[in-house]
Amino acid sequence: MIIPIRCFTCGKVLANKWNHYQTMLESEYSESAALEALGITRYCCRRMLISHVDFIQKILTFARMLYHISYCPERKRRKKSIT
Repeated sequence: MIIPIRCFTCGKVLANKWNHYQTMLESEYSESAALEALGITRYCCRRMLISHVDFIQKILTFARMLYHISYCPERKRRKKSIT
């Protein structure tokens, strides 16, 4: 979803380390080596970065699609007929 701002357990700020973490992973660092280089030593903070899945771009495309589907000015509402 959205990048975690703080660790849920200890409250340490993690959002400023996310981009550095991603670039280190792309440049052939292992996950543990990247976290050590960034100074993240607590298990709870490591969990926050390792287990995060970045789905925000996919979610935003669905939000736009839902807006376009729900807003159709030409479409008129049908009155339900009682039979």
